[in-house]
Amino acid sequence: MLRRIKRVLVVLVLILIVLGLFNIDRFVPINEVSCTSQFGPCNEEVKQEIETVRGKSLRDSKKRLKEMLSGLDRIGEFGFKYVFPTKMEVNINEIKPEVAVKNDNEDNYKLINSKGKLVGDVSETLLPLIEVNRDLNEAEYEYSAQILLSLNDLYGIRTIRVIDNYLRAELPSGYEVLMSMDGDIDVLLGSLRLILFQLNEKPQEFRINTIDLRYKNPVIK
Repeated sequence: MLRRIKRVLVVLVLILIVLGLFNIDRFVPINEVSCTSQFGPCNEEVKQEIETVRGKSLRDSKKRLKEMLSGLDRIGEFGFKYVFPTKMEVNINEIKPEVAVKNDNEDNYKLINSKGKLVGDVSETLLPLIEVNRDLNEAEYEYSAQILLSLNDLYGIRTIRVIDNYLRAELPSGYEVLMSMDGDIDVLLGSLRLILFQLNEKPQEFRINTIDLRYKNPVIK
């Protein structure tokens, strides 16, 4: 009889230990948090968000970090790990803004990367700028960002403008360039380079203001 009672007690103790191990993260506090990105320490916005898990349990901290980091536009991939006894280490891959977008109807600038991914908004910026007179979708953000970054590399252009369904840029030489919003970027830029080469070869033969690349055959006027 006593042996049977002992066996039952042993089984109960083992069950309690197993249940305790499965739920131990409910009782482990997180008192220290660190955050790093591919650029070094995380930016202040992310740091402030991550600090909100300090004092929470390990289980709640994991849940909060996953929800919070998933909701931040400027973060791509992320991961975190518990370090004994009470520390959480967070690693993130920040999406770097490359272009600013200014809508005529808005005060702030939207920040996007070269893939058109929105990564935040600011009141001031020194990034290359896309001015728009309407809202753009992600594909249009990507397209116009690629155009601007290419023109910036080739000719130092810092600003372009989206007007309804076309792009407008002004070259340092004074030429106005018009492009469609759905063309092949490589073809458009190749055509522009060829036209500018011809204009530079014989400048005395051409008196033009606009290079219109919105059509199959470029229009110079």
